[in-house]
Amino acid sequence: MVDNKIWGMAAIAVAAMILLVATGPPLSQLKLSVILAGTKGSFGDTHAHLSSGHDIPLLGWGSFHASAEDAVTAVQDAVLAGFRHVDTAKAYGNEEGIGNGLAKLFSEGTAKREDLFVTSKLWNDDHAPSAVLPALETSLSKLQLDYLDLYLIHWPSSLEAGPQVVPPFNEIWAVMESLVDRGLVRSIGVSNFSPEKLQILLKTARIRPAVNQVEVHCHWRNDRTVEWCKKEGIHVTAYAPLSSPQTMCLEHKDVPNLLKDKAVASIAAKHGKTVAQTLLRWGLQHGTSVIPKSTNPKHSQENQGAWGWQLPQEDYDTLSSMDFQLRYFDGGFVMNENGPYRSCEDLSGARDTDAVQAVKAAIKAGFRHIDDAEMYGNEEAIGQGIQELIRAGNVKRKDLFIVSKLGNNHHAPDAVLPAVQASLSKLQLKYLDLYHIHWPNSEEAGPEVVPPFNETWAAMESLVDRGLVRSIGVSNFSPEKIQTLLETARIRPAVNQVEVHCHFRNERVIAWCKKEGIHVTAYAPLSSPQTMSSMKKTVPNLLQDAEVAHIAKKNGKTVAQTLLRWGLQHGTSVIPKSSNPKHSQDNQGAWGWTLPQEDYDVLSSKKFQLKYFDGGFVMNKKGPYKTYEDLWNEPQP
Repeated sequence: MVDNKIWGMAAIAVAAMILLVATGPPLSQLKLSVILAGTKGSFGDTHAHLSSGHDIPLLGWGSFHASAEDAVTAVQDAVLAGFRHVDTAKAYGNEEGIGNGLAKLFSEGTAKREDLFVTSKLWNDDHAPSAVLPALETSLSKLQLDYLDLYLIHWPSSLEAGPQVVPPFNEIWAVMESLVDRGLVRSIGVSNFSPEKLQILLKTARIRPAVNQVEVHCHWRNDRTVEWCKKEGIHVTAYAPLSSPQTMCLEHKDVPNLLKDKAVASIAAKHGKTVAQTLLRWGLQHGTSVIPKSTNPKHSQENQGAWGWQLPQEDYDTLSSMDFQLRYFDGGFVMNENGPYRSCEDLSGARDTDAVQAVKAAIKAGFRHIDDAEMYGNEEAIGQGIQELIRAGNVKRKDLFIVSKLGNNHHAPDAVLPAVQASLSKLQLKYLDLYHIHWPNSEEAGPEVVPPFNETWAAMESLVDRGLVRSIGVSNFSPEKIQTLLETARIRPAVNQVEVHCHFRNERVIAWCKKEGIHVTAYAPLSSPQTMSSMKKTVPNLLQDAEVAHIAKKNGKTVAQTLLRWGLQHGTSVIPKSSNPKHSQDNQGAWGWTLPQEDYDVLSSKKFQLKYFDGGFVMNKKGPYKTYEDLWNEPQP
């Protein structure tokens, strides 16, 4: 919490600054000694005392997404506006620009080094113990500083492949501690660490982390982490305190904009404040320091208006009880099917709130077929969302068709039952309507598939016998691989879930499965261009295809509805993914109409054909699938 005990003298300083701005030289020529008059040493509620013995300013200037060029003037404007806490990182690529800006302030006598609190961060590719000191020295050189006030491990990931974090946290932390011993850093901490990961670090730490910098705003209160850190004496700095809606556009997330929220605007107007000032004030009263990013001098000045007032308890409570909760910066770039973090839950240690809301919105929109998998890492969240609706009487279990999938590392016959039991436990269900073998690959090295398909399938059949699963099937299986399985199958696969869309019609697999009485479920029916972007594949976007848009308009439908309708008429069930309630409702518009034959034929004859999800992660020179053709039993389109 932050109150206002020192504002008598500070008000005089601010008044003096305003007078000078109105009647004297431009802001860039003001001397910091005027701005600081009467406040030196009076930390009070403007700073938090860290476990390291140092004090951190509660209102900081964030530089994320500021270019090196923009950062030169932006950091000067921020300091002149009153900011004393400057946050940067190697990953932001602007340390040199910030260093040039600070050097100018120091050389002009506008600011003193001892009056500023400067933070930077160790990037993921410098986690090797031998790389930490050089990384810091590079940051100090670019920033033109002799020491940092705070140095953070930016993410709990080194981007190394494999099931374990390499190097372990304790090895990196030991080197971070040595930076304090050398006098190069005054405080050390972490960023984007869950309580569980901090606990691992604390087991061997000689110097406790002073700070954990994490995402916190009214749409992601992050209460679990904030409360745990408070209990452990670890200060929390909130990044994205305004929720960074512009950044979310870059992340392809359609999310509410806190800066345009009517409830926030009403509270702001009531107190004669801007929405940004109100959101920052909430962050301060939420027990965190806040680092809003800005390259706009007016915004930097405006953000200082978070000081000098209090949100009444009722308004604080209103902002603290917003139903929409979503971690905007979910760390997706460090998640990897073959790495230590396969899901948001692996990384954050918390339930994926996005999935809880998404499945509830989907069911409320009319969906009754819910598709999940062990590999997606969100079964617990999906289960939570489903159970909340069942308890509320919105839906009955018998009305839902719930699917999950066996992970590649559970193909051993004795691992299949425990795997489905784990999925059922997370989903809070007694049975699954359908259980798939997710990929025809067990991740075992060697030229042969181990165990053979028929052994895994026999264990799948036993799940039906036990009443744990009503139907069993496969996913990403070619006709040839299903044929191998059928040679000994007692229960035939009910479904083959494969990629199907207008840019990959997958006609060979569909025709073969139809002949064999195996239903095909089409995943990625909209072609998932955003997913392809994250996989660094440049492909045409069906959702922006002019021909599809023309057909959609002609039939009075959206592009998504048109593509889903094509999938249904192509003989498949379709499972479009969406975490957006509006998109879930829109997708229901695939029902109640039919594409005229001429339109269906146009969509069925697109020349561009490409399997977007080619299974590259299971191809291995030492494994059974060395090439695309080995895995799919057909030439690459």
